[in-house]
Amino acid sequence: MKVTTERIPEAQLVLEVEIDDERVTKSLNQAAQRLAQRYRIPGFRKGKAPRVVVEQALGVDAVFEEAIERLIPQAYEQAIKDEGLTPIGPPDVESVERDPVRFRARLPMEPEVDLGPYREITMLAEPVAITDDDVDTAVLNVQRQHAVLEPVERPVELNDRLKADIKAVIDGKSALDETDAEFHVREEMILGVPGVGEALVGLEVGDHSFSIDAPDDWDDEDVAGKTVEFNITIKEIKKEILPDADDDLAAEVGEFDSFEAMRERLREDLRDGAEQRDRESHSTALMDAVLAGATIEFPPMLAQHEVEHMLQELARQTGQDPAAILEAAGPSAQQLRENMSGEANERVRRSLVLERLAAAESIEVADEEVAEELTRMGGDGPQAEQVRAMFDNENGRAMLQRNLLNTRIMDRLNEIAAANAAAELGGTGESGGPSEEDAEGASATEGDAPEDQASTDSDGEIAE
Repeated sequence: MKVTTERIPEAQLVLEVEIDDERVTKSLNQAAQRLAQRYRIPGFRKGKAPRVVVEQALGVDAVFEEAIERLIPQAYEQAIKDEGLTPIGPPDVESVERDPVRFRARLPMEPEVDLGPYREITMLAEPVAITDDDVDTAVLNVQRQHAVLEPVERPVELNDRLKADIKAVIDGKSALDETDAEFHVREEMILGVPGVGEALVGLEVGDHSFSIDAPDDWDDEDVAGKTVEFNITIKEIKKEILPDADDDLAAEVGEFDSFEAMRERLREDLRDGAEQRDRESHSTALMDAVLAGATIEFPPMLAQHEVEHMLQELARQTGQDPAAILEAAGPSAQQLRENMSGEANERVRRSLVLERLAAAESIEVADEEVAEELTRMGGDGPQAEQVRAMFDNENGRAMLQRNLLNTRIMDRLNEIAAANAAAELGGTGESGGPSEEDAEGASATEGDAPEDQASTDSDGEIAE
């Protein structure tokens, strides 16, 4: 056989194989015998008709097609063995020529990932700050959850709760149609578009119409820059009466000794939530920085497989079968796949980078650590058995191992980026924090004001 190979973009290889005449002849003769066994050739017993007779009876093309069904796979396997190739998926045979017998196939090869200068990334997580205003807003939300609603006979005011029939039309087409909808009228409330709350203020029980122009940069492309026509029938207006922010409210909410205890819990919850969001945002920024400096090539097959995985995820979420989703989509099934392709490509890129980072930084997760994580997740409560049933299987353990590995990779990236940031600021070490000298300097600056500098007392007055 004559074999030629050519590397092409997207981690693929074009393989061209020309098969020698002797092998072709042998394969054609064997194909004719198989066809003679399968079909009755007049004048001959099954399998005994010579090739020339079979070709006359069934056609030269039929014999050739029968031959290449086995000839090409055999030649392919021999070619990749001789060339030392290790494709990661089946070949895509693009063409087959007849004289001489030659075929061309596209092979998916191992992805090629160059992480680039990821060790030079400089980035610090933003410190989390919870203000008194944030806590005040959380308290207000608690008050609203325990508010009393009292019917009133007056025009709508902010924070009222309405019961109404609402219709919205865009370009002559219905965008919203709800009967007996109940909602609070809040500042900057959004009902498809912003500004609905302001438009409702001052209206009385009865039928009303108004229009709102959606901003040109509105997130919903179907609404952006268009006029939304609203028809609303207000049926009931209720005033929101908030409970006092005191110890009685704290007792009603939960087991709090005082309002201040409840307020402190709200602050802690806000801080925990903010820190979690900050970690996620920081991790995303770190990974984006790595991706920006990396060079990644992978065969389209991997993204296609990821699309299938995404379809399975969608099926699980909706309680359907993937095939049923595609069947329901009908002619739009291909468009559905194309819409998923962008996210699928990004998932593959991130997965490949994480895999290379784990290898570059020698990060691993042992089976024992997965078992420990499974025990930790289950705890000692009644949910322990349920958690174990969900994750104590091959797929569940693989997912836990992947999550633990990704967490460690991101922790390592954070160490690298923080250490670089500390070095730029004159600090030392990999913690990302300031050096002891920096900390002492900051303390002296903040805590030791010069004697001739005015300070303020606790009431905000200038002290003498």
